Amino acid sequence: LASVAGPTLMGPEETTWLKFDLRNVSLGMYGGGANSLGAVRLVVDVPERWRGVLRFGPPHQNRCRPTDVIISPNDGYTLVVDYGPFAPGEVVATELLLACAVAAHGRAFETAEWTATLQLRGLDVERHAVPLRLVPSFNFSIAADVLVTCPETSRDDFLACR
Repeated sequence: LASVAGPTLMGPEETTWLKFDLRNVSLGMYGGGANSLGAVRLVVDVPERWRGVLRFGPPHQNRCRPTDVIISPNDGYTLVVDYGPFAPGEVVATELLLACAVAAHGRAFETAEWTATLQLRGLDVERHAVPLRLVPSFNFSIAADVLVTCPETSRDDFLACR
């Protein structure tokens, strides 16, 4: 994976794009096809603990090349991208939709995560666990002080100051 990008903060009822750039660094063709050196698959997952809070959009809402196939084997908590053929040096971009549910209201200031695993010929070759801080919704209609958080601030710290 040349790059894995996503937000660091997310609030209830928000959606965002997770962006992946996959570069073929070999001298041969990978992905599907007769001359391919092997299948390439990206598995993006919401761990069990965060299901109901984070979920991926339906496969047809995601962005990829026409030769790539996106499936969701478990109702939006995992997306699997099977890449079509791509040549040496080629960079393939994929964008997957991630949504934060209303249930995140009760989990504000916790750090959730999602994972991305690159598989080559059915073997895991690279894995990223990406943290995502859950934040409360901002309400423009109320007068309030500004709350600035940092990774060291926990939900317990915030509640203790109330």
